[in-house]
Amino acid sequence: MIFTINSRLINVQPFVRGLCSSTGKTAIMFPGIANRSTGVGKEIFHEFKAARETFLEADEVLGEKFSDLMFNGEPEIINLNRNLQPAILTHSIAIFRSTLDEVKKITEKD
Repeated sequence: MIFTINSRLINVQPFVRGLCSSTGKTAIMFPGIANRSTGVGKEIFHEFKAARETFLEADEVLGEKFSDLMFNGEPEIINLNRNLQPAILTHSIAIFRSTLDEVKKITEKD
């Protein structure tokens, strides 16, 4: 089964339920370069603890308030390769970790 995640993971429950009911091999596809704009990741930062922790971890590792650049920066600055690549990685990891947490919550209930 293949799941594609868009740039704004807003309604995670159908995705997670599908992931939990999947049998066999599963692939998860994340957004790429064409999907970068100001504010990407801001919604999941506020909605999911795992996402917040991931963005804060990126801030610490990069030695700057990188999440602020992602959420509020000018598109021409975000789209510089030195910013774009860490932004894509940070956002994808935040989505992945948040999804794992949601899967864990659902599977523990069942």
